Amino acid sequence: MTGDSSGNGPNGDDRPVRIGVDARILELPCPTGVERAAAEILRALPGALSGGDRVFVYVRKRFDLPAGPQVETRALDGPDSALLWRETHLGAAAEGDRCDVLWSPVVAVPFRCAVPSVATFHEAPWLVRRGIEGRTRETAHAIRLAVTARTAARIVCPSRASLAQFTELHPDAAPRARVVPHGVPARFFDPAPGGAAERLARLGVGRPYLLQVGGNRPRKNVPLLLRAFARYRLRGGPSSLVLAGPGDPPEPAPRGVRALGWVSDDDLVALYDHASALVVASEAEGFGIPVLEAMARGCPVVALPTGGVVEAAGDAAAFVGAQAAGVDGAGVDGAGDAAEALAGVVL
Repeated sequence: MTGDSSGNGPNGDDRPVRIGVDARILELPCPTGVERAAAEILRALPGALSGGDRVFVYVRKRFDLPAGPQVETRALDGPDSALLWRETHLGAAAEGDRCDVLWSPVVAVPFRCAVPSVATFHEAPWLVRRGIEGRTRETAHAIRLAVTARTAARIVCPSRASLAQFTELHPDAAPRARVVPHGVPARFFDPAPGGAAERLARLGVGRPYLLQVGGNRPRKNVPLLLRAFARYRLRGGPSSLVLAGPGDPPEPAPRGVRALGWVSDDDLVALYDHASALVVASEAEGFGIPVLEAMARGCPVVALPTGGVVEAAGDAAAFVGAQAAGVDGAGVDGAGDAAEALAGVVL
């Protein structure tokens, strides 16, 4: 790997680089955007290594992870609490392995660790709307972010929008922040696999349909999407709405809505390939990986112009004005305008 223009090591010398990776979030059973981005970076990392470089992947419990001759997984055991685990086990392991850098795919780094850390900041939803993710969750996120801003050698942001949020919250740490956008796994560019019709039938999905990917956390704005979809159907829209992502299905689910829960990448490719459009109603997004995935599969995108979604889509998406779509609390009328925008894409 390259440290700078004068050599391969982290200080510009020629010695091998030793990289620690906090892979604790990859233990989650239903990975969404952040976890999937981290997994793809981990898969790509061996291809960027030079001869003597080493990667140490730290987890609590051993499970299937990308491996290679220069990649070693360390199962550290320790407490269930990720916060305690990082302080009691992760930092000591990185120091013991003489890592030159410790990367975390989220803003959570050990406070007491001599190894320089690099953390990834995605978004601060409470800057968009206070309480959007719940006060307890937001407080915990803000505390972790403050610790990271104070201690990390570098903070990686996937978009200029997320960098702007980080700078607003921690201006003193802004010089240590860099924008490094996410990418799309190569398999999302592969030719369409066979058996798509059987996959959709197994999922209970019939065509035509609109697709939402990303779960039902409050910032995903699923209630607005459901109101918009109801208006769309009232205006004669023929498509159903498929929700793909972890979380409980909406109650009650409007007529024509199919909630799948979390789906595999193979199922996701089939869903993108046959959707009339991907719809993104999120109030806050640091990047918007489903937007890139959909475009890689040739699926049209209609979205609110929020956060990193604009950067991910460029001019290739149909954007609905934020106020018209009800982000500011415009309610039913705003949802109706969003429905009109959907109809313009899929009818």
